[in-house]
Amino acid sequence: MKKMGYLIIFISIAALLLLVYIAGNQATNGAGTLAGGDDDNLLVNQIGGISDGQYKPWFTPVWEPPSGEVETFLFSFQAAIGAIFVGYYAGYYKGKKEVSGK
Repeated sequence: MKKMGYLIIFISIAALLLLVYIAGNQATNGAGTLAGGDDDNLLVNQIGGISDGQYKPWFTPVWEPPSGEVETFLFSFQAAIGAIFVGYYAGYYKGKKEVSGK
């Protein structure tokens, strides 16, 4: 690849990282933490309004993670395992296709 191609790739990556940084700064609420969403509160209020306060949850969680970090780790771990499976099967079928000569 020529120097110009590497320069274009470098500038594109730098611009993307700058865009992510700017978007991340705008998403914080000034205290350095992300602004919380209101989806849960909205859903609870809508359900309460429809059922006139008579709504009772069907079940309670068997186990709740002790902190948000543990919950994030478990979600990331699950995503990584899924990516490994998808990558393995994609590589397997690509290799199978190359061996068969098609």
